Amino acid sequence: MAFAVGPEPVLSSVTGAAMNNSELDVTTLPPKIASGLADGFGFRVAAMQPIDPGVVHTNRVTRLVSDDGRRAILKQYFRDDRMRLEREFGGLSFLADRSFENVPRPWLKDDETYSAVYDFVPGETRPAESLRVTDVRRLADFSVRFARFGPSDLPFDPGPAIGSAFSRSDEITQILRRAQLFASFVAKRGADAGTAEFNATRDPASIVADLVVRATRGMGRDSLEARAGREEWRLTTSDFAPHNLIWHGATFCAIDFEYFGWDRPFGHVAYFIAADTALDLTDAARAAFISRYAEGMRLDALGRRELDTSILMAHVMWAAVHLTAMTPPKIDSKRFGTSAFDLDAHLADQRAKFERRVVLIGALLDSARR
Repeated sequence: MAFAVGPEPVLSSVTGAAMNNSELDVTTLPPKIASGLADGFGFRVAAMQPIDPGVVHTNRVTRLVSDDGRRAILKQYFRDDRMRLEREFGGLSFLADRSFENVPRPWLKDDETYSAVYDFVPGETRPAESLRVTDVRRLADFSVRFARFGPSDLPFDPGPAIGSAFSRSDEITQILRRAQLFASFVAKRGADAGTAEFNATRDPASIVADLVVRATRGMGRDSLEARAGREEWRLTTSDFAPHNLIWHGATFCAIDFEYFGWDRPFGHVAYFIAADTALDLTDAARAAFISRYAEGMRLDALGRRELDTSILMAHVMWAAVHLTAMTPPKIDSKRFGTSAFDLDAHLADQRAKFERRVVLIGALLDSARR
């Protein structure tokens, strides 16, 4: 199907989002999107304004304004093998059908132009350090509700989430593969001078391999190879993080479901704690989130240890992610979504984030041994 309409949307007439001051030509709106909005919702686009989410991003996001002042969001997806549009539109349609709160509702999509329209969500993103204990408890409650869905609940199969792993062994393979992709890229002399020097002086792929060994020390082969059965699978967005939360007062809306799919238990919350934009959570907020989630899921001591291990391994995965973020395929996706993409700044940022992550993981490992 080239064109589809989602559940009946909430037509927002409120304002508020991080906007670029420039206006886009409304004639550049994909024709099927324009006609679908007009015919299906009486929404005739009068203005288009690009949105800057405040971080380097992969997709193009535009605020649409109708001739009667209503607003919606157009998302134009980067095309790759991740099925970004299909995952996000399908996942949000499922949640809308279940009246699931704190997520935007999908309006319609156009497969030909790989784009979709969603609710316009008023509010702002907030840096991790500003999130209070009461805020993160709401996020933990959301995560508990999200964890209630298993494979038998969905009318379609989104497949494994991007970045998912159904055993520790699979997770280790993914981490090491990412590190090796970076090493291979540098070996082909494709890296800039700063990245080449970083690789020569630090050998980051070996650092990641060492972190894997240290993080899994004491795990027996059976534990590493044990696979989560399908009945244990739970949904994740793989990118539930502060930069993907829009706050309006005490309420929030979680956005960016383009990696939506199945993962082992705890994947969703482990990636929240380990997310790049979550590292500056206060100790109190981090502890409150984990405690509230563990309480809501009724985790016993074994479950809590598994959650802690999942968080540690998510941090190690992120160390490898910072490396692959410096390779051409990832850079191409960021160029697509970020009009003012600064390559040198991006590369320097990823190198610095890698170093910060290594220190953090070392501290977690030292703490676990005490």
